[in-house]
Amino acid sequence: DQGENAKDKHYFMIAVGLVDYMR
Repeated sequence: DQGENAKDKHYFMIAVGLVDYMR
């Protein structure tokens, strides 16, 4: 489960970065 959690966090950070970039 630890790996899945880390992967989710990784994609979450990418999404936040993209949203911030597009603003």
